[in-house]
Amino acid sequence: MSLEEDIPVTLTEDEDYSAAIRNGRSLIGRLLNPECQNMARMLRTMPKIWKIYERVRGIALSKESFQFIFDLETDIQTVMKYGFWTFDDWGMVMDRWMEFPPTDFLQKASVWIRLHKLPVNYLTLKTIRAVSNPIGHVKDIEFDPTKPHLQEYVRVRVIMDLQQPVRDSKLLNLPNGGSTTVDVEYERVRKKCFHCFRLSHEKQRCPLVKAQKNVGASATEKGKAIAISPVIHRQHNHDLVGSLMPLMAPSVPPGFAPKSIVAPEVFEQMQLYMNCTDPEERRIREFKMKMALQDLSMNSGAQSSYLRLEDSPMISGVQNKNVGRVFDFRTAEAVQENPQTEGAFLNIPTLPERDGDNRVLMSNTTPTGESLQKELTVAKRSRQTEMVEMPFRMIEGSGEYLPPKPGALFSIGHDEHSASGKSDRSKSSKRKGASWKRFKQAPKGVLSAAGIEPPGVTQDEGDSNVKRKAGDDRMASSKMLKQTEGLMVHQKPSTPQ
Repeated sequence: MSLEEDIPVTLTEDEDYSAAIRNGRSLIGRLLNPECQNMARMLRTMPKIWKIYERVRGIALSKESFQFIFDLETDIQTVMKYGFWTFDDWGMVMDRWMEFPPTDFLQKASVWIRLHKLPVNYLTLKTIRAVSNPIGHVKDIEFDPTKPHLQEYVRVRVIMDLQQPVRDSKLLNLPNGGSTTVDVEYERVRKKCFHCFRLSHEKQRCPLVKAQKNVGASATEKGKAIAISPVIHRQHNHDLVGSLMPLMAPSVPPGFAPKSIVAPEVFEQMQLYMNCTDPEERRIREFKMKMALQDLSMNSGAQSSYLRLEDSPMISGVQNKNVGRVFDFRTAEAVQENPQTEGAFLNIPTLPERDGDNRVLMSNTTPTGESLQKELTVAKRSRQTEMVEMPFRMIEGSGEYLPPKPGALFSIGHDEHSASGKSDRSKSSKRKGASWKRFKQAPKGVLSAAGIEPPGVTQDEGDSNVKRKAGDDRMASSKMLKQTEGLMVHQKPSTPQ
């Protein structure tokens, strides 16, 4: 008995099989770090963050890919307007559904970056584009030389390759031989690997870190390592002739175009132009090709437009458009990597030992006895407070505001304060009125029977009339206060007759 081949299922062109109409109002997305992101919780939480609730539904397509189907086109535009979104501190990329997506689908995302410390002698649009171009395709620049610029940074929107490192600085070589460092911040981008600077894993799971640890490991263990994509440098090429002309030789097969320099379709047309059997005609075409590449080598904007087919950026004088916040988890990463003691992990300070003369000894030990019990109680209470605040972090926590974790720092890019200037304190913290009340005075006979002397009356019979009169005046004053119903009455002292 032989094993027969399985018969495939064939779908017809019936409209009932096709979901193209429904997918026309949908977004396809991918989690960048699915090991640290919960797919089901993300599909439930994101509609709450977008505040569209019943007008969208999420579908899990695989462990890392998903789909959101919208009822209104305006909701899709609102979500796509902010570009990059995050969940559980890690990013996710979304784009409009395509029936036949390209090979780099969901591999790039629109991100706003901030350039700090640009040299004042070269603060021009061409310099800003040259610094931003290695990060990604420049789409918008918020800098107009003819208008005031009120921020200490320049915002640039780039289409960034998510498989490439996300670096925090860029070295800039100046024409006079010096160099300077331009700091780069990424809005709405949270966690990343602080070893290879990629957005797809933590440092503990970085393939490069594991490769260093498995230097002497067996071939089986090395095969388990996760491969990462090579770094593609989007630098301005000053020698296009030496980079492209050898690839257009007749002996080189097609399909070997460097994507960082030239688009595949452009390189294919260049190869067709150079494909000539007549030696004299080929020599003339080679000369023309070299002259064109030499002109492009001196113009970075022309390389972006003509070779990579990228649109020119939009220049805008409007600042902080769709601004997002900048997060910094480098301090939190350092705390997680170096927990020296259990007390340090619990945020419990270690106490130095002292001798009989109350002198500090040169040793660090964790506190014991009642001191340790008190510190553990404080740590437990802070942990309970953090658990209470956890749902709010989840609901608020995608791409916008997230309260900082212990040890984490982030700089706020834009914060809208109340125009009225009112304080944000809760109503419970307001000052309350007095809690005492004035009770009616008991009858005199009851007080006498109980052995309690009424106010204003003493046992001294010699001064009984004077003291009784003082008590009557006090009771009259209290009655007058009740009749005024909260109004303050100032009485002038009686004049002597």
